[in-house]
Amino acid sequence: MSQPLEWTPPGPGSWELAADHYARPVTTAMLPFLDVWSEASTAWMLDVGLPIRSASMRPVNGLPYVNIDDGSGGRTPPPPWVMRVAVKLMPSMRRAERRLSEVFSQRPWVAGLAAWYEEGRAAATTRMLRLARTDLAALDDRELATHIEGVAAEVMASGREHIRMHAHDSVPAGLFVVTAMDFGLERGEALALLAGSSPASTGQSDELLTLRRAVDGRPARSLDELRDLGPEVADALDDYLAHHGARVVDGYDIDALTIGELPDMVLALATAPISEPKDQGAATDAARSLIPAECRSTFDRQLADARAAYGARDDNGGILVAWPTGLLRLAMLEAGRRMVDGGLLDRSELALEATVDELVSALGGGAIDRSELHARRHHRRTLTSADAPRVLGPPAAPPPEGLSGSLGLAMRVSALFTMAVDVDTSDELRGMGIGDASYTGRARVVDGGQGALDRFEPGDVLVAPMTSPSYNVLLSLAGAVVTDEGGPLSHAAIMVRELGLPAVIGAAGATSVVVDGDTVAVDPVAGLVTVEAPGGAPAHP
Repeated sequence: MSQPLEWTPPGPGSWELAADHYARPVTTAMLPFLDVWSEASTAWMLDVGLPIRSASMRPVNGLPYVNIDDGSGGRTPPPPWVMRVAVKLMPSMRRAERRLSEVFSQRPWVAGLAAWYEEGRAAATTRMLRLARTDLAALDDRELATHIEGVAAEVMASGREHIRMHAHDSVPAGLFVVTAMDFGLERGEALALLAGSSPASTGQSDELLTLRRAVDGRPARSLDELRDLGPEVADALDDYLAHHGARVVDGYDIDALTIGELPDMVLALATAPISEPKDQGAATDAARSLIPAECRSTFDRQLADARAAYGARDDNGGILVAWPTGLLRLAMLEAGRRMVDGGLLDRSELALEATVDELVSALGGGAIDRSELHARRHHRRTLTSADAPRVLGPPAAPPPEGLSGSLGLAMRVSALFTMAVDVDTSDELRGMGIGDASYTGRARVVDGGQGALDRFEPGDVLVAPMTSPSYNVLLSLAGAVVTDEGGPLSHAAIMVRELGLPAVIGAAGATSVVVDGDTVAVDPVAGLVTVEAPGGAPAHP
C-alpha cells in the first residue's frame, strides 16, 4: 500500500488551494509555470499599489497552493478605527493609498488594453501560428527537441504576459461593480450590464463565425462531409483549425485535450447557429436613471472601461495560455510516439509526464525512466483537488474592515474575484446562482483530466471544478454550468452571463457528488443543483 500523503505548508503563513487553476496535480513540464505565476502576480499587484509583499504559488503533492504575503503574518487585523489610523500614519499604508489613488484616477488599463488589441494580440497570434504550422513529423529528433524547448519557453513567456495583464483586464470590471453598488445598484444589476461585452467568452471567434456563415446551417455528419460542402467551407475550416485546433479545451495543463483532437466537437461548433450579441442599450439607460445625476459621468466612464476590459481576459487567455499549452502538448506527444517506436515507452501519453529536459535528453539518445513516468501518471490520475485540504498552515486572517478611500475600494474589488458562497451544512449542492430559468439535462463531469470531453454533446450540463479561457468552446455548447469554485467575477461567472446560461457557481463538492451521466436540475434562482436521476436515467419515467 502507498503511504498517506503529507500536506505540509510550502512556506510560512496561510496557503489556499488554487483549485480554480488546476483540478489535478500539475505535470512536471508545467511546474515552472507556478514560478512564472508568482513572479508576474507579485509584479502586477505591486505595480497597482496593493499593500502586499509577494504572491506565491507552490506545489504540494503536485497541487498548487497560493499565499499572499501582506506583511501581517496572518494575524487578525486590528479593529476598524485602528486601520483608519494606520492608513494615515504607516508609511507603507500611505504609499499604498497614494499609489492606488493614482491608478484609479489615471486608468492605466485604457492604454494597456489598447496595446493588447492594437499590437500585442497580432504579435502573439503571429508567434503561435508560426509554431502551429511546424510539421512535427518532418522534424528529425534533434529539431523536434529544439522545437519542444522553444514552445516550452513560449508557454512561460506568454503566461507571464497573460498574468501581468490582470491589472488591465480584471481591475476595471471590479472597480465598476463596487462603485455602481455605492451609487445604489444591486451587485447583480451592475454585473448584468457587462453581459455582451466579451465576445471571446461565447467561443464565437472571427474564424468560427466565418466557418458558420460558410456552412450556413447545412447538415454534416463528419468533418469530411463538412469539407464536401464546398471549397469555401473547407478553407474556413482549415483557417479555424489553424487558429484554434491546437488550443487546449479544459484546463491550463498539457494533459488537457486540444480542440483538434475532438473532431465531433469541431463539427458541433461549426454547425451551431450564430448567436446575436445582446443589446444593452435599454438596460444601461434604465440603470443610469437610478444613478444620482452628479455621479453619472463617473458611472459612464467606469462602465465603458469595464466593458472594454471584460472580454480581454478570455481573449488573451485563449491566445497566451490555451494555445501555447496545446502546442507543447502536441510536440511532446510527437516525441512520445517516437519513443514508443524506439521501445523507450509503452504509450505515447507517458511523454506528457516527462520534464522538457528529460524529453530532450531522450530525443538525443539518452535514457528515460519509464517506471517513473508511470508513477507520475498514476499520482496525477488518482489525486484531485477535491482530495486535498483547502488551507495549509494557519487560517488566513479575514480582510481588514474599516478601510476607506482607495485601499478600501481595492479590497472590495479583490473580493469579487474570490468571494465564495457560504458553505451549506446540509446535503444539498448550493452556490451562487446566475440566470432566471431552471435547466434539467445530462451532466458531464470535466475535471481537467480529459473527463467526459469525448462524450460531451450540445445541451449537456457542464460540471467542473472551475473554468478557464480554454473552456470557452466547450461552454458555448453547454445547456447549463455548475462549478465547485468561483466568485461573481470568476471566469465561469463571466462565461455564463455572456452565453445566457443558467448556472450555479461555487457549489462546493459538485464534481464529487454529481456522477458523469446523471440527470441534474440546475436552479439558478435558488442557487441549487439537484441530482434527479443517476447515470443518465430518465428523470421523469
